[in-house]
Amino acid sequence: MTLQHRIHPDIESLDVVSQRLLPILRHFLASMQGDSKDGWQVAFATAEEIWGEGHGLAIAHRAATFLTALLEARQLSLDVADPHCVTARLRLTEDEFAILTLLAHARADEPSAARDLIGHLTGRKIDARVIRTVVELTALLGGTPDRRRCTPRLRAV
Repeated sequence: MTLQHRIHPDIESLDVVSQRLLPILRHFLASMQGDSKDGWQVAFATAEEIWGEGHGLAIAHRAATFLTALLEARQLSLDVADPHCVTARLRLTEDEFAILTLLAHARADEPSAARDLIGHLTGRKIDARVIRTVVELTALLGGTPDRRRCTPRLRAV
């Protein structure tokens, strides 16, 4: 995966949940689109580290289900940054921005905006499975997006 595409805002412009979800989505998509053999394991481990074992693994499962439904409805690969590249991690691709914005609208209970983004991502197909998986994922992520910047937590090992 290379960054030969349009780039959108810095990661810091995202709400906290979106910032935490982004690496998980990137690792899943790298695995689903054939660019990473360990992407699944890294995505699940990252979610577990962020949200704890029970909740984190549930979020990772729902994220994978959502991305699978989205890719099947879209029938095209999504443009994502390499999750292992330090430089790429600081910026968003157009598709990443659309996915995270879709999930933020769904979390904020803004169905019209979320539906428009589903249409944009799927080539104007409003797929029921995509809608269902968005609802299931956002139910685990919580309500209204918090626009405050994410502060990393350090732990002694």
